Amino acid sequence: MNRGPYTAPMHNQYRKIVLAGAWMTIVVAVTLAADVTSLSGRFVLAAFGLVPALVVMRFWSGPPQTISESITRARRGV
Repeated sequence: MNRGPYTAPMHNQYRKIVLAGAWMTIVVAVTLAADVTSLSGRFVLAAFGLVPALVVMRFWSGPPQTISESITRARRGV
């Protein structure tokens, strides 16, 4: 089902959140399965879980702005 270009940014943001959440869930599951008890091991695994998720959230850009969106933004003075 094609939802059109106007809903794409919303779905793109949703995909980023789901991907980051899935990655952190997998890291937590591996941490629990590996039975990491040392404080330094927990910090390493926390960094391993958070850093890639934050990179994805920050650098995965959405689709470019459409001409209609540009015109609307210019008319509103934003």
